[in-house]
Amino acid sequence: MNIRWLAVAFVFLSVCLTCFALQKSGSHAKQDDLTPLEDLSEINKLQDLERKKELLEKYIRENPAGPRLSTAYRYLFTTLRHIDPSKGSALADKILADPQNSEAKSLRRTVYSYKFRPLKDLQDAEHIRALGAHDGDRSCHTRPGSRF
Repeated sequence: MNIRWLAVAFVFLSVCLTCFALQKSGSHAKQDDLTPLEDLSEINKLQDLERKKELLEKYIRENPAGPRLSTAYRYLFTTLRHIDPSKGSALADKILADPQNSEAKSLRRTVYSYKFRPLKDLQDAEHIRALGAHDGDRSCHTRPGSRF
């Protein structure tokens, strides 16, 4: 009787190990078969900005005419804005100067958005300061005779 239980336990353990090995190899195959968009999404989820920058630059080098090139550049520009704005600006200038990129509307839109973002931020800051300047002057916000 003990031998029978031992044989059943051995078969059960063998089946479990085989299933685990198949599941493990299946997850590696699944990870290698990522589409470019899924790959970009995974890269963009990284918290280490330097690593993210390196992987995005590698992705752009390996997929120079890929369908998600504009998305990759948008992620790269967002990352560069935080770690090296001057490099981002130089890259944007380089892309705009390249005549091959003149037809890629989506890429040019991404580059111009990056280039003009500091101006928009400055404009937003000026609007906020202007609102703050009006706080002391309640006459422009209230009717005569009102409490507020």
